[in-house]
Amino acid sequence: MEIASKTHIEENKNGYDEFLKSIRDRFNNIVGSGIPLFTTNAEGLFDAFLDNLPAEARQHYTCHACRGFVNRFGGLVFISDDGTAEPAIWGNVPDFFTPSVTAIEKIISKSKVNGVFLSDKEVLGRPVTGEWRHMSVKLPYEMIHHFSVKTVEQAIAEKREEFKMLITGLQEYPEEALDQAVTLLKTESLYRSEKCMGVAEWLKDLHVKRGVTKNNALRENLVWLAVATAPPGFCHVKSTMIGTLLDDIVAGLSFDVVQRRFAEKMHLHIKV
Repeated sequence: MEIASKTHIEENKNGYDEFLKSIRDRFNNIVGSGIPLFTTNAEGLFDAFLDNLPAEARQHYTCHACRGFVNRFGGLVFISDDGTAEPAIWGNVPDFFTPSVTAIEKIISKSKVNGVFLSDKEVLGRPVTGEWRHMSVKLPYEMIHHFSVKTVEQAIAEKREEFKMLITGLQEYPEEALDQAVTLLKTESLYRSEKCMGVAEWLKDLHVKRGVTKNNALRENLVWLAVATAPPGFCHVKSTMIGTLLDDIVAGLSFDVVQRRFAEKMHLHIKV
């Protein structure tokens, strides 16, 4: 107990309590606003954390629980409207830990977003083991995966597939085709056009955002953000009614043919 007490005194001198609080506060501020989180391919984060501490402190902070937290969750990011990915956990910390956090942020800045983050656990990490306090954060109830029909792994895999489908749709249907589709749908000359208007405008807006973004990584991030926030079915571009309309537009069919084919397919779609 005496050793633990001395350890806590040393940690407090380094600002460890403030460090843990800064992690929780930043994370809470981000997830509290409903912003989705994303995984990255960032690696070696805990090693970077240790390597940038003073040499005499590294042994003390070599912790299995914290290593697991940093390597598993330390690379989480949120994506801004311009496609920029920013760390979800790391921000302003006490001076003692600043070099470590800076090193972690540098690794994350060079990493690539590779999935939508989902979890069925409220607590990420292990807050306490015995006398020891560790890095950890909590997810709000709304962000915890509650679906009984799909496991977390299945839901994550589904999001990855939706990313691929959306990328394919954006590549196959140019912005000009979306412009024509939206124009046709707004004229209400297509049967039950209101059923496609939402996804058409959503897809067009995404095309526009990507069009003004030259950095390829940011363009991909915008797609990940769209996948995480899209209404159900919107990412399945080619297999839905908007896909059939866009196919006909890209094929250069006349308006009369497009109108007739759309009505026929919509009738079948409604029956199904």
